[in-house]
Amino acid sequence: MAGVADGEAVTIMLRAEHTGVMPADGDAAGGLRAQITERLFLGEKVRYELKVAATGLLLTAVAGGDQGRLGLGDEVVVTADPRHVRVLPRAAAPRVEA
Repeated sequence: MAGVADGEAVTIMLRAEHTGVMPADGDAAGGLRAQITERLFLGEKVRYELKVAATGLLLTAVAGGDQGRLGLGDEVVVTADPRHVRVLPRAAAPRVEA
């Protein structure tokens, strides 16, 4: 990727609606294993708060259809369409303080 050296720390940005969430009953290739820590029904969609197993990173995903039938505590695999993922060098990433 232009502007980022191999091994350099980066920030990944994507919108929650560009993620996929599926049960972790198979191969997680191309995705991150996570656990659902919060589930909020939004009509035709469900918002999931997720904790990534390997890092403890917290993510938000929005899903509909069969993806909206996952429950609190379920182990899942989170995926993202690479066309919607933005990668920034850590120094160039906007800082958001909670």
